Parts: sequence; C-alpha cells; structure tokens
Amino acid sequence: MEGSDQIKQQKKKRNATLIVLTLCLIGILAIGYTLASAAKSGDLEARKDISQKLFVVVNENRDIFNVPYAQWNTDLESLAINKSTEYLTGMSYYGFKYESKPWDTEDAFVISKEEWHRSYYLSPGMIFDTWMNNDHNFRIDALNRDYTKVGIGVVSDQNNYYIVFRWQ
Repeated sequence: MEGSDQIKQQKKKRNATLIVLTLCLIGILAIGYTLASAAKSGDLEARKDISQKLFVVVNENRDIFNVPYAQWNTDLESLAINKSTEYLTGMSYYGFKYESKPWDTEDAFVISKEEWHRSYYLSPGMIFDTWMNNDHNFRIDALNRDYTKVGIGVVSDQNNYYIVFRWQ
C-alpha cells in the first residue's frame, strides 16, 4: 500500500508540474501573440499614415493645377489594398503572375522603407513629385478632372512598401 501511495503522490506532482508548464507555455504564447499584434498594428498605423500623407499631397497637387480635390473613398481603398497585396505576392487575384498594370484606373509603386523614410521626411512630397514627373500615366490620373475619388492602398513586407492608387 505504501508503494501505491508513493506512486499516486508522484503522479499528482507530475500532473501539477505539467499543469504549471502548460500554463507557462500558454502565457509565453499569449505574450508572443500580443507583441506580434502590436508590431502588426504599428505597421498598420505606419501604412495608414503613408496613405493619408499621400492623399494630402494628391490634393495639394490637384489644387496647384486647378483640379478639384479628390475625395477619399473606402471602397477604392479596399480595392487598392487588395491590389497592393497582389503586387507584394506577385500574383493576381486569380493566381496569375503579371508584370504590367492590370487596368487604367490604377497606379502602383514599390519603394523601400528606407528610401520612403529618408526621402519623404527630408522633403515632403518629394516621392510623389518624382512619380508625377517620371510616370506620365500617373500624372494623367492624378490630374484627371473626371477622377473625383481615390483610394490608396499600402502594404509592406520587411523591406518595401507596395503602394497602389485607385481612381474613379
């Protein structure tokens, strides 16, 4: 009987140890998840900040050329985010790789995070101005009086921002 009591005690200790280890593991996973979520939300905030700054610059440029301001459109933003995600993964919605812009109401750019932070904060709008001067189609779209709505989608990987302007 004494031996079976010792075995029961050892089982209880082992079970208690397993419970404590499981709870510690759950705690570690929860902390990791919280940190990952915070990092993603920080990146989300940075991406929203970029799209909002570009939206302001769009309208500043439209004002310079006496073109009515474009209005922010959340549906176009969603489409632009989806499309910039496709550019990030290199696949279209249907799984086909593409090299050129899929339709005329969209302009896409890839810029390194380092270049964005260095260029944009040294001279606000510098990157946008570069796009306006070097991409004829983007300039036409940005200054098109018929396009009264815009959505800007920004996604990122570790090194780059993928930015899509969607016009309507």
